[in-house]
Amino acid sequence: MTALQPGMKKVTNPCIAIQDSTRANPKTVIVTGCGRGGTSAIAGAIHALGIAMVGDEETSVNFEDSDFTAAGMELELQEKFASPYIQTCQQIRSVIQRRNQMNQSWGWKDPYAYHYLRGIIDICRNPRLILVARNPLDTAQSMIKAAHSVGELLTIENAYNHSLLTLQRIWESAQHCGVPTLLVSFEQAIFNKTQLITDLSSFLELDPDQTSLNKALDFITPGGGYRTLNNS
Repeated sequence: MTALQPGMKKVTNPCIAIQDSTRANPKTVIVTGCGRGGTSAIAGAIHALGIAMVGDEETSVNFEDSDFTAAGMELELQEKFASPYIQTCQQIRSVIQRRNQMNQSWGWKDPYAYHYLRGIIDICRNPRLILVARNPLDTAQSMIKAAHSVGELLTIENAYNHSLLTLQRIWESAQHCGVPTLLVSFEQAIFNKTQLITDLSSFLELDPDQTSLNKALDFITPGGGYRTLNNS
């Protein structure tokens, strides 16, 4: 990881904040990171702390909002073509405008958000970007396990290369956006859950009650796997 530069501030062990997150509401929270890299756990914890991370109609256990993830996946498959990018960004902007009318602070999680962040960040109200980083080898092994579970083959070479490249592209996109960003080490977060939840609450300027804190803490599971808040 890049050494600390001016404007970067070490918060605690699990998290490093880039730019001061000045007090401002409402907020739009965007959680991203390589798929199988811990983004679901972080998004679930934020949801438990009081910021809706999925649409009202969504019940996904991995806290992926289909209005965003479908767009990100489409760009992943067609990133070499300019026309789909422009059209997809317009669609996402429409979703954001609609959600802004329905919610105060809200957010979404998308491992492929780096494809469209530059094209939509300007209409996000007081955006807060949370970048979850997991050891690329652990991420690659989790990707292989997930692929095998549905009968697909994935080599360690391809999985490892994907995890490295994705993290690099996410980081480049975050730097370009220049908004308050929280880097989260997934490995350190799961073994220091209390500090993680404290850091998330501080970065997002939340004051959750004890019930919400307990739900958020319970959602971060060292053993991994998807969970729902109802099971927390």
